[in-house]
Amino acid sequence: MKKSSEDISFLLVLSSLLYILEFSTAIDIINTTQIIKDGDTLVSYGGIFELGFFSPDNSKNRYLGIWYKKIPGRTVVWVANKETPIRSTTCVLKIIEPGFLVILDDSNNTIWSSNTSRVAQTPILQLLDSGNLVLREANDYNPDNFVWQSFDYLTNTFLPGVNLGWNYETGVESYLTSWKSNEDPAPGDFTFHLDPTGYPFKRKEKKNIDIKFDFIDGSGSAMPKLDSVLLEKEEKLLKWKNRSHRRDFELPLFSLSTISKATDNFSIYKKLGQGRYGPVYKGMLEDGQEIAVKRLSKSSMQGLDEFKNEVICIAKLQHRNLVKLLGCCIEGEEKMLIYESMPNKSLDLILFDQTKSMLLDWSKRLQVLNGVARGIMYIHQDSRLRIVHRDLKVSNILLDTDMNPKISDFGIAKSFQENETEDKTSRVVGTYGYMSPEYAVHGQFSMKSEVFSFGVIVLETVSGKRNSGFSSEDQHLNFLGHAWTLYKEGRSFELVDTYLHAQLIYLKCKD
Repeated sequence: MKKSSEDISFLLVLSSLLYILEFSTAIDIINTTQIIKDGDTLVSYGGIFELGFFSPDNSKNRYLGIWYKKIPGRTVVWVANKETPIRSTTCVLKIIEPGFLVILDDSNNTIWSSNTSRVAQTPILQLLDSGNLVLREANDYNPDNFVWQSFDYLTNTFLPGVNLGWNYETGVESYLTSWKSNEDPAPGDFTFHLDPTGYPFKRKEKKNIDIKFDFIDGSGSAMPKLDSVLLEKEEKLLKWKNRSHRRDFELPLFSLSTISKATDNFSIYKKLGQGRYGPVYKGMLEDGQEIAVKRLSKSSMQGLDEFKNEVICIAKLQHRNLVKLLGCCIEGEEKMLIYESMPNKSLDLILFDQTKSMLLDWSKRLQVLNGVARGIMYIHQDSRLRIVHRDLKVSNILLDTDMNPKISDFGIAKSFQENETEDKTSRVVGTYGYMSPEYAVHGQFSMKSEVFSFGVIVLETVSGKRNSGFSSEDQHLNFLGHAWTLYKEGRSFELVDTYLHAQLIYLKCKD
Protein backbone atom coordinates (compact mmCIF):
# COMPACT_ATOMS: atom_id res chain seq x y z
CA MET A 1 0.00 0.00 0.00
CA LYS A 2 2.86 2.30 0.91
CA LYS A 3 4.54 1.52 -2.41
CA SER A 4 1.34 2.36 -4.26
CA SER A 5 1.08 5.73 -2.47
CA GLU A 6 4.68 6.54 -3.35
CA ASP A 7 4.01 5.67 -6.99
CA ILE A 8 0.99 7.96 -7.08
CA SER A 9 2.98 10.78 -5.47
CA PHE A 10 5.77 10.27 -7.97
CA LEU A 11 3.32 10.42 -10.88
CA LEU A 12 1.78 13.63 -9.53
CA VAL A 13 5.19 15.25 -9.16
CA LEU A 14 6.21 14.06 -12.64
CA SER A 15 3.00 15.43 -14.16
CA SER A 16 3.58 18.78 -12.46
CA LEU A 17 7.16 18.89 -13.69
CA LEU A 18 6.07 18.10 -17.25
CA TYR A 19 3.40 20.80 -17.05
CA ILE A 20 5.92 23.35 -15.77
CA LEU A 21 8.46 22.25 -18.39
CA GLU A 22 5.92 22.65 -21.17
CA PHE A 23 5.16 26.27 -20.31
CA SER A 24 8.72 27.18 -19.41
CA THR A 25 9.82 26.30 -22.94
CA ALA A 26 6.81 27.96 -24.60
CA ILE A 27 7.11 31.66 -25.45
CA ASP A 28 4.38 34.27 -25.68
CA ILE A 29 6.52 37.20 -26.92
CA ILE A 30 8.90 37.83 -29.81
CA ASN A 31 10.87 40.94 -30.78
CA THR A 32 12.32 42.25 -34.05
CA THR A 33 15.26 39.81 -33.90
CA GLN A 34 13.00 36.74 -33.76
CA ILE A 35 10.70 35.06 -36.27
CA ILE A 36 7.94 32.47 -36.20
CA LYS A 37 8.55 29.78 -38.82
CA ASP A 38 6.03 27.21 -39.98
CA GLY A 39 6.09 24.69 -37.12
CA ASP A 40 6.94 27.28 -34.45
CA THR A 41 4.22 28.70 -32.19
CA LEU A 42 3.53 31.41 -29.65
CA VAL A 43 1.66 30.23 -26.56
CA SER A 44 -0.09 32.71 -24.28
CA TYR A 45 1.34 32.96 -20.76
CA GLY A 46 -1.41 30.84 -19.18
CA GLY A 47 -1.35 28.29 -21.98
CA ILE A 48 -4.88 29.12 -23.17
CA PHE A 49 -4.21 30.19 -26.76
CA GLU A 50 -1.62 29.27 -29.38
CA LEU A 51 -0.54 31.06 -32.56
CA GLY A 52 1.12 29.44 -35.55
CA PHE A 53 0.73 28.29 -39.13
CA PHE A 54 -1.97 25.69 -39.82
CA SER A 55 -4.01 24.06 -42.57
CA PRO A 56 -7.81 23.72 -42.29
CA ASP A 57 -9.29 20.25 -42.59
CA ASN A 58 -9.10 18.84 -46.13
CA SER A 59 -6.87 21.72 -47.29
CA LYS A 60 -3.17 22.00 -48.07
CA ASN A 61 -3.17 25.80 -47.85
CA ARG A 62 -1.33 27.33 -44.90
CA TYR A 63 -2.62 30.19 -42.78
CA LEU A 64 -1.40 32.07 -39.72
CA GLY A 65 -4.00 31.68 -37.00
CA ILE A 66 -4.84 31.55 -33.30
CA TRP A 67 -6.56 28.57 -31.68
CA TYR A 68 -7.39 27.17 -28.25
CA LYS A 69 -4.43 25.13 -27.05
CA LYS A 70 -6.27 22.94 -24.53
CA ILE A 71 -9.33 22.00 -26.57
CA PRO A 72 -9.00 18.71 -28.53
CA GLY A 73 -9.22 19.39 -32.24
CA ARG A 74 -8.01 22.75 -33.47
CA THR A 75 -10.61 25.45 -32.69
CA VAL A 76 -9.39 28.43 -34.72
CA VAL A 77 -10.55 31.83 -33.45
CA TRP A 78 -8.60 34.21 -35.71
CA VAL A 79 -6.83 34.09 -39.09
CA ALA A 80 -4.38 36.68 -40.43
CA ASN A 81 -4.01 35.92 -44.15
CA LYS A 82 -7.55 34.68 -44.65
CA GLU A 83 -7.72 35.91 -48.26
CA THR A 84 -4.11 35.11 -49.23
CA PRO A 85 -3.43 31.42 -48.58
CA ILE A 86 0.16 30.19 -48.49
CA ARG A 87 1.07 27.31 -50.81
CA SER A 88 4.22 26.17 -48.99
CA THR A 89 5.70 25.79 -45.51
CA THR A 90 8.54 28.27 -46.03
CA CYS A 91 6.81 31.45 -44.82
CA VAL A 92 7.77 33.32 -41.66
CA LEU A 93 6.10 35.82 -39.36
CA LYS A 94 8.25 38.72 -38.22
CA ILE A 95 8.16 42.28 -36.89
CA ILE A 96 9.51 45.06 -39.07
CA GLU A 97 10.46 48.34 -37.43
CA PRO A 98 8.93 50.74 -36.57
CA GLY A 99 6.00 48.43 -35.86
CA PHE A 100 4.63 46.34 -38.71
CA LEU A 101 3.73 42.67 -38.54
CA VAL A 102 4.37 40.81 -41.81
CA ILE A 103 4.23 37.31 -43.28
CA LEU A 104 7.02 36.84 -45.82
CA ASP A 105 7.58 34.00 -48.28
CA ASP A 106 10.98 32.50 -49.12
CA SER A 107 11.52 35.23 -51.76
CA ASN A 108 10.90 37.93 -49.14
CA ASN A 109 7.58 38.89 -50.75
CA THR A 110 4.88 40.15 -48.40
CA ILE A 111 1.94 37.74 -48.11
CA TRP A 112 0.16 39.72 -45.40
CA SER A 113 0.88 42.75 -43.22
CA SER A 114 -0.76 44.54 -40.32
CA ASN A 115 -2.52 47.81 -41.05
CA THR A 116 -1.56 50.64 -38.71
CA SER A 117 -0.34 54.22 -38.69
CA ARG A 118 1.20 53.94 -35.20
CA VAL A 119 4.85 53.16 -34.53
CA ALA A 120 6.99 51.88 -31.66
CA GLN A 121 10.65 52.43 -30.80
CA THR A 122 11.06 48.86 -29.51
CA PRO A 123 8.13 46.86 -30.89
CA ILE A 124 7.28 43.40 -29.57
CA LEU A 125 4.55 40.91 -30.45
CA GLN A 126 2.65 39.19 -27.63
CA LEU A 127 -0.16 36.63 -27.54
CA LEU A 128 -2.38 37.36 -24.53
CA ASP A 129 -4.50 34.90 -22.55
CA SER A 130 -7.56 36.71 -23.91
CA GLY A 131 -6.67 35.47 -27.40
CA ASN A 132 -5.65 38.96 -28.48
CA LEU A 133 -2.44 39.20 -30.52
CA VAL A 134 -0.93 42.60 -29.81
CA LEU A 135 1.93 44.61 -31.26
CA ARG A 136 3.13 47.08 -28.63
CA GLU A 137 6.01 49.05 -27.20
CA ALA A 138 8.17 46.73 -25.09
CA ASN A 139 7.58 48.56 -21.80
CA ASP A 140 4.07 49.87 -22.47
CA TYR A 141 1.25 47.61 -21.28
CA ASN A 142 -1.55 50.15 -21.75
CA PRO A 143 -4.09 48.71 -24.25
CA ASP A 144 -4.89 52.23 -25.46
CA ASN A 145 -1.32 52.50 -26.75
CA PHE A 146 -1.17 49.18 -28.62
CA VAL A 147 0.31 49.72 -32.07
CA TRP A 148 -1.94 47.00 -33.51
CA GLN A 149 -4.16 44.22 -32.14
CA SER A 150 -6.02 41.29 -33.68
CA PHE A 151 -9.16 42.19 -31.71
CA ASP A 152 -9.61 45.10 -34.15
CA TYR A 153 -9.60 42.73 -37.14
CA LEU A 154 -12.00 39.91 -36.29
CA THR A 155 -12.75 36.84 -38.36
CA ASN A 156 -15.63 34.52 -37.41
CA THR A 157 -15.27 34.33 -33.61
CA PHE A 158 -16.40 36.70 -30.87
CA LEU A 159 -14.16 36.35 -27.81
CA PRO A 160 -14.73 37.88 -24.36
CA GLY A 161 -13.11 41.31 -24.30
CA VAL A 162 -13.75 42.09 -27.97
CA ASN A 163 -15.51 45.36 -28.83
CA LEU A 164 -17.85 45.24 -31.81
CA GLY A 165 -18.61 48.41 -33.75
CA TRP A 166 -16.78 51.51 -34.93
CA ASN A 167 -13.76 53.09 -33.29
CA TYR A 168 -14.11 56.67 -34.51
CA GLU A 169 -10.61 57.62 -33.43
CA THR A 170 -8.93 54.97 -35.59
CA GLY A 171 -11.64 54.61 -38.23
CA VAL A 172 -11.66 50.82 -37.72
CA GLU A 173 -14.91 48.83 -37.57
CA SER A 174 -14.81 45.48 -35.76
CA TYR A 175 -17.34 42.95 -37.02
CA LEU A 176 -17.64 39.21 -37.53
CA THR A 177 -17.39 37.53 -40.93
CA SER A 178 -18.20 33.90 -41.62
CA TRP A 179 -15.72 31.61 -43.37
CA LYS A 180 -16.42 30.81 -47.00
CA SER A 181 -16.30 27.11 -46.06
CA ASN A 182 -14.73 24.80 -43.47
CA GLU A 183 -11.66 24.62 -45.71
CA ASP A 184 -11.48 28.31 -46.65
CA PRO A 185 -11.35 31.15 -44.06
CA ALA A 186 -11.87 33.83 -46.73
CA PRO A 187 -14.95 36.04 -46.08
CA GLY A 188 -18.17 34.10 -46.60
CA ASP A 189 -21.81 35.06 -47.07
CA PHE A 190 -22.53 36.41 -43.61
CA THR A 191 -21.38 39.31 -41.46
CA PHE A 192 -22.40 40.43 -37.99
CA HIS A 193 -22.21 44.16 -37.22
CA LEU A 194 -23.18 46.40 -34.33
CA ASP A 195 -25.19 49.45 -35.32
CA PRO A 196 -23.82 52.35 -33.22
CA THR A 197 -27.03 54.35 -33.66
CA GLY A 198 -29.65 51.68 -32.97
CA TYR A 199 -30.54 48.58 -30.97
CA PRO A 200 -28.42 45.42 -30.80
CA PHE A 201 -29.49 43.26 -33.71
CA LYS A 202 -28.76 40.19 -35.74
CA ARG A 203 -28.06 40.65 -39.45
CA LYS A 204 -28.86 38.17 -42.19
CA GLU A 205 -27.35 38.47 -45.62
CA LYS A 206 -27.91 36.71 -48.94
CA LYS A 207 -29.81 33.75 -47.50
CA ASN A 208 -32.85 33.68 -45.25
CA ILE A 209 -31.52 31.32 -42.61
CA ASP A 210 -31.13 31.69 -38.87
CA ILE A 211 -27.69 32.56 -37.52
CA LYS A 212 -26.44 31.38 -34.14
CA PHE A 213 -23.13 32.20 -32.49
CA ASP A 214 -21.52 30.30 -29.64
CA PHE A 215 -18.65 31.39 -27.45
CA ILE A 216 -16.17 29.22 -25.61
CA ASP A 217 -14.39 30.64 -22.61
CA GLY A 218 -10.79 29.97 -21.59
CA SER A 219 -11.67 26.78 -19.74
CA GLY A 220 -13.47 25.30 -22.71
CA SER A 221 -16.92 25.74 -21.14
CA ALA A 222 -19.86 26.63 -23.36
CA MET A 223 -21.14 30.19 -22.98
CA PRO A 224 -24.60 31.63 -23.82
CA LYS A 225 -25.35 32.31 -27.46
CA LEU A 226 -24.62 35.81 -28.71
CA ASP A 227 -28.24 36.83 -29.23
CA SER A 228 -29.04 35.91 -25.62
CA VAL A 229 -26.07 37.87 -24.31
CA LEU A 230 -27.13 40.95 -26.24
CA LEU A 231 -30.65 40.72 -24.86
CA GLU A 232 -29.37 40.30 -21.32
CA LYS A 233 -27.20 43.41 -21.77
CA GLU A 234 -29.96 45.39 -23.48
CA GLU A 235 -30.39 47.90 -20.67
CA LYS A 236 -26.69 48.77 -20.61
CA LEU A 237 -26.48 49.02 -24.38
CA LEU A 238 -29.58 51.18 -24.61
CA LYS A 239 -28.17 53.47 -21.96
CA TRP A 240 -25.02 53.75 -24.06
CA LYS A 241 -27.15 54.44 -27.12
CA ASN A 242 -28.96 57.29 -25.41
CA ARG A 243 -25.77 58.99 -24.27
CA SER A 244 -24.72 61.98 -26.33
CA HIS A 245 -21.72 60.08 -27.65
CA ARG A 246 -21.49 62.37 -30.65
CA ARG A 247 -19.69 64.85 -28.40
CA ASP A 248 -16.85 62.37 -27.89
CA PHE A 249 -15.80 62.61 -31.53
CA GLU A 250 -14.43 65.47 -33.53
CA LEU A 251 -16.48 64.42 -36.56
CA PRO A 252 -20.25 65.09 -36.34
CA LEU A 253 -22.61 62.22 -37.13
CA PHE A 254 -25.63 62.77 -39.39
CA SER A 255 -28.65 60.48 -39.29
CA LEU A 256 -29.63 58.51 -42.38
CA SER A 257 -33.04 60.19 -42.40
CA THR A 258 -31.40 63.64 -42.48
CA ILE A 259 -29.18 62.78 -45.45
CA SER A 260 -31.96 60.93 -47.26
CA LYS A 261 -34.20 63.99 -46.95
CA ALA A 262 -31.39 66.32 -48.05
CA THR A 263 -30.83 64.33 -51.26
CA ASP A 264 -34.51 63.62 -52.06
CA ASN A 265 -33.95 59.99 -51.10
CA PHE A 266 -30.78 59.83 -53.21
CA SER A 267 -32.59 60.90 -56.35
CA ILE A 268 -30.85 60.28 -59.65
CA TYR A 269 -31.42 63.97 -60.38
CA LYS A 270 -29.25 64.81 -57.36
CA LYS A 271 -26.36 62.63 -58.49
CA LEU A 272 -23.21 64.62 -59.22
CA GLY A 273 -21.11 61.72 -60.45
CA GLN A 274 -19.32 58.54 -59.51
CA GLY A 275 -16.43 58.70 -57.05
CA ARG A 276 -13.68 56.20 -56.35
CA TYR A 277 -15.83 54.04 -54.10
CA GLY A 278 -19.41 55.06 -54.82
CA PRO A 279 -21.82 57.73 -56.12
CA VAL A 280 -21.72 61.39 -55.07
CA TYR A 281 -24.94 63.34 -54.50
CA LYS A 282 -25.71 67.00 -53.94
CA GLY A 283 -28.12 67.92 -51.19
CA MET A 284 -29.39 70.64 -48.90
CA LEU A 285 -29.78 70.43 -45.14
CA GLU A 286 -32.80 71.87 -43.35
CA ASP A 287 -30.81 74.99 -42.41
CA GLY A 288 -30.19 75.68 -46.11
CA GLN A 289 -26.57 74.54 -46.20
CA GLU A 290 -25.64 72.84 -49.47
CA ILE A 291 -23.70 69.59 -49.15
CA ALA A 292 -22.05 66.89 -51.23
CA VAL A 293 -22.59 63.29 -50.09
CA LYS A 294 -20.13 60.49 -50.94
CA ARG A 295 -22.01 57.22 -50.52
CA LEU A 296 -20.01 54.02 -50.10
CA SER A 297 -21.10 51.19 -52.40
CA LYS A 298 -22.23 48.33 -50.15
CA SER A 299 -20.30 45.73 -52.15
CA SER A 300 -16.99 47.62 -52.14
CA MET A 301 -14.50 46.17 -49.62
CA GLN A 302 -11.69 48.33 -51.01
CA GLY A 303 -14.01 51.32 -50.76
CA LEU A 304 -14.59 50.58 -47.08
CA ASP A 305 -10.85 50.80 -46.41
CA GLU A 306 -10.65 54.08 -48.31
CA PHE A 307 -13.71 55.40 -46.46
CA LYS A 308 -12.02 54.75 -43.11
CA ASN A 309 -8.74 56.21 -44.33
CA GLU A 310 -10.44 59.38 -45.55
CA VAL A 311 -12.15 59.86 -42.18
CA ILE A 312 -8.85 59.44 -40.32
CA CYS A 313 -6.91 61.79 -42.60
CA ILE A 314 -9.18 64.68 -43.41
CA ALA A 315 -11.18 64.89 -40.16
CA LYS A 316 -8.12 66.40 -38.48
CA LEU A 317 -7.19 68.76 -41.34
CA GLN A 318 -8.43 72.34 -41.68
CA HIS A 319 -7.21 74.56 -44.53
CA ARG A 320 -8.89 76.87 -47.00
CA ASN A 321 -7.49 74.84 -49.90
CA LEU A 322 -8.72 71.46 -48.64
CA VAL A 323 -12.34 70.41 -49.04
CA LYS A 324 -14.10 70.59 -45.67
CA LEU A 325 -15.52 67.38 -44.22
CA LEU A 326 -18.71 68.30 -42.36
CA GLY A 327 -19.41 64.87 -40.91
CA CYS A 328 -20.39 61.31 -41.70
CA CYS A 329 -23.39 59.01 -41.63
CA ILE A 330 -22.98 55.42 -40.42
CA GLU A 331 -26.21 53.46 -40.04
CA GLY A 332 -26.51 49.75 -40.78
CA GLU A 333 -24.93 49.10 -44.16
CA GLU A 334 -24.97 52.79 -45.07
CA LYS A 335 -21.69 54.67 -44.78
CA MET A 336 -21.43 58.21 -46.14
CA LEU A 337 -19.15 61.22 -45.93
CA ILE A 338 -20.74 64.67 -45.99
CA TYR A 339 -18.71 67.54 -47.46
CA GLU A 340 -19.25 71.22 -48.10
CA SER A 341 -20.71 71.76 -51.55
CA MET A 342 -18.48 73.03 -54.36
CA PRO A 343 -20.73 74.87 -56.86
CA ASN A 344 -18.21 74.77 -59.71
CA LYS A 345 -17.50 71.07 -59.21
CA SER A 346 -14.07 69.79 -60.27
CA LEU A 347 -11.36 71.60 -62.20
CA ASP A 348 -11.30 69.10 -65.07
CA LEU A 349 -14.96 69.70 -65.94
CA ILE A 350 -14.19 73.37 -66.62
CA LEU A 351 -10.61 73.17 -67.83
CA PHE A 352 -11.20 70.63 -70.60
CA ASP A 353 -14.52 72.06 -71.81
CA GLN A 354 -14.02 74.40 -74.76
CA THR A 355 -16.76 76.78 -73.59
CA LYS A 356 -16.45 76.59 -69.81
CA SER A 357 -12.66 76.95 -69.93
CA MET A 358 -13.18 80.60 -70.86
CA LEU A 359 -14.23 81.13 -67.23
CA LEU A 360 -10.59 80.50 -66.34
CA ASP A 361 -8.53 83.41 -67.57
CA TRP A 362 -4.81 83.63 -66.81
CA SER A 363 -5.27 85.21 -63.37
CA LYS A 364 -7.85 82.58 -62.36
CA ARG A 365 -5.56 79.75 -63.44
CA LEU A 366 -2.71 81.22 -61.42
CA GLN A 367 -5.12 81.53 -58.48
CA VAL A 368 -5.99 77.83 -58.81
CA LEU A 369 -2.36 76.71 -59.04
CA ASN A 370 -1.29 78.88 -56.10
CA GLY A 371 -4.14 77.49 -54.00
CA VAL A 372 -3.28 73.88 -54.86
CA ALA A 373 0.36 74.55 -54.00
CA ARG A 374 -0.66 76.00 -50.62
CA GLY A 375 -2.84 72.97 -49.92
CA ILE A 376 0.00 70.58 -50.76
CA MET A 377 2.42 72.54 -48.59
CA TYR A 378 -0.05 72.33 -45.71
CA ILE A 379 -0.55 68.54 -45.79
CA HIS A 380 3.18 67.95 -46.31
CA GLN A 381 4.60 70.26 -43.66
CA ASP A 382 2.14 72.36 -41.67
CA SER A 383 -0.75 70.09 -40.65
CA ARG A 384 -1.17 67.94 -37.54
CA LEU A 385 -0.60 64.93 -39.79
CA ARG A 386 2.07 64.84 -42.49
CA ILE A 387 0.23 63.37 -45.45
CA VAL A 388 1.04 62.25 -48.97
CA HIS A 389 -2.19 62.41 -50.99
CA ARG A 390 -1.10 59.83 -53.64
CA ASP A 391 -3.83 60.81 -56.12
CA LEU A 392 -3.36 64.48 -56.93
CA LYS A 393 -5.04 65.25 -60.26
CA VAL A 394 -7.30 67.91 -61.76
CA SER A 395 -10.47 65.89 -61.11
CA ASN A 396 -9.62 65.91 -57.40
CA ILE A 397 -9.36 69.71 -57.35
CA LEU A 398 -12.79 71.17 -56.53
CA LEU A 399 -13.73 74.82 -57.14
CA ASP A 400 -15.95 77.01 -54.97
CA THR A 401 -18.07 79.94 -56.13
CA ASP A 402 -15.02 82.19 -56.55
CA MET A 403 -12.93 79.51 -58.27
CA ASN A 404 -10.84 78.90 -55.16
CA PRO A 405 -9.39 75.37 -55.33
CA LYS A 406 -9.97 72.67 -52.71
CA ILE A 407 -8.00 69.40 -52.74
CA SER A 408 -10.34 66.43 -52.23
CA ASP A 409 -10.45 62.61 -52.06
CA PHE A 410 -8.05 61.43 -49.35
CA GLY A 411 -9.15 57.79 -49.63
CA ILE A 412 -5.68 56.44 -50.46
CA ALA A 413 -3.64 59.10 -48.67
CA LYS A 414 -0.77 57.97 -46.46
CA SER A 415 0.20 59.67 -43.21
CA PHE A 416 3.86 59.95 -42.20
CA GLN A 417 5.60 60.34 -38.87
CA GLU A 418 7.84 63.36 -38.37
CA ASN A 419 11.01 61.37 -39.02
CA GLU A 420 9.65 59.65 -42.14
CA THR A 421 10.21 61.00 -45.64
CA GLU A 422 9.22 58.13 -47.94
CA ASP A 423 7.54 54.73 -48.08
CA LYS A 424 7.14 51.79 -50.42
CA THR A 425 4.13 49.68 -51.34
CA SER A 426 3.53 46.57 -53.42
CA ARG A 427 0.02 47.84 -54.24
CA VAL A 428 0.36 50.89 -56.47
CA VAL A 429 -2.82 52.95 -56.39
CA GLY A 430 -3.67 56.28 -57.94
CA THR A 431 -3.94 57.52 -61.52
CA TYR A 432 -1.35 56.77 -64.17
CA GLY A 433 -0.20 59.91 -65.90
CA TYR A 434 0.05 61.71 -62.56
CA MET A 435 2.30 59.16 -60.85
CA SER A 436 6.01 59.79 -60.56
CA PRO A 437 8.11 57.13 -62.33
CA GLU A 438 9.56 55.74 -59.09
CA TYR A 439 6.07 55.23 -57.69
CA ALA A 440 4.52 53.77 -60.84
CA VAL A 441 7.41 51.33 -61.40
CA HIS A 442 8.79 50.56 -57.93
CA GLY A 443 6.00 51.60 -55.56
CA GLN A 444 8.20 54.22 -53.86
CA PHE A 445 6.39 57.40 -52.87
CA SER A 446 7.26 60.50 -50.89
CA MET A 447 6.57 64.22 -50.70
CA LYS A 448 8.65 64.55 -53.87
CA SER A 449 6.22 62.27 -55.71
CA GLU A 450 3.53 64.91 -55.24
CA VAL A 451 5.79 67.53 -56.84
CA PHE A 452 5.67 65.42 -60.00
CA SER A 453 1.86 65.19 -59.79
CA PHE A 454 1.62 68.94 -59.23
CA GLY A 455 3.82 69.51 -62.28
CA VAL A 456 1.36 67.57 -64.42
CA ILE A 457 -1.50 69.64 -62.99
CA VAL A 458 0.41 72.84 -63.87
CA LEU A 459 0.93 71.70 -67.47
CA GLU A 460 -2.73 70.70 -67.87
CA THR A 461 -3.95 73.97 -66.34
CA VAL A 462 -1.73 76.13 -68.53
CA SER A 463 -2.38 74.19 -71.74
CA GLY A 464 -6.01 73.21 -71.29
CA LYS A 465 -5.06 69.74 -72.54
CA ARG A 466 -5.30 66.38 -70.81
CA ASN A 467 -2.13 64.47 -70.10
CA SER A 468 -3.92 61.20 -70.89
CA GLY A 469 -4.91 60.65 -74.49
CA PHE A 470 -2.56 63.35 -75.79
CA SER A 471 -1.09 62.92 -79.27
CA SER A 472 1.56 64.99 -81.00
CA GLU A 473 3.11 65.15 -84.44
CA ASP A 474 5.86 62.95 -83.07
CA GLN A 475 3.88 59.84 -82.13
CA HIS A 476 6.68 58.72 -79.80
CA LEU A 477 6.14 61.62 -77.38
CA ASN A 478 3.55 61.73 -74.63
CA PHE A 479 2.28 65.01 -73.21
CA LEU A 480 5.17 65.43 -70.77
CA GLY A 481 7.73 64.56 -73.43
CA HIS A 482 6.13 67.05 -75.80
CA ALA A 483 6.25 69.80 -73.15
CA TRP A 484 9.90 69.04 -72.42
CA THR A 485 10.79 69.21 -76.11
CA LEU A 486 9.08 72.59 -76.52
CA TYR A 487 10.91 73.89 -73.45
CA LYS A 488 14.33 72.79 -74.73
CA GLU A 489 13.64 74.40 -78.09
CA GLY A 490 12.51 77.68 -76.51
CA ARG A 491 8.95 77.20 -77.75
CA SER A 492 7.11 76.84 -74.42
CA PHE A 493 4.56 79.47 -75.44
CA GLU A 494 3.15 76.97 -77.96
CA LEU A 495 2.02 74.82 -75.03
CA VAL A 496 -0.24 77.56 -73.63
CA ASP A 497 -4.00 77.38 -74.20
CA THR A 498 -4.76 79.47 -77.31
CA TYR A 499 -7.52 81.24 -75.36
CA LEU A 500 -4.80 82.73 -73.14
CA HIS A 501 -2.47 83.95 -75.89
CA ALA A 502 -3.91 87.44 -76.19
CA GLN A 503 -3.94 87.90 -72.40
CA LEU A 504 -0.31 86.84 -72.04
CA ILE A 505 0.85 89.01 -74.93
CA TYR A 506 -0.94 91.98 -73.36
CA LEU A 507 0.62 91.29 -69.95
CA LYS A 508 4.06 90.98 -71.53
CA CYS A 509 3.69 94.28 -73.39
CA LYS A 510 2.34 95.94 -70.25
CA ASP A 511 5.43 94.91 -68.32
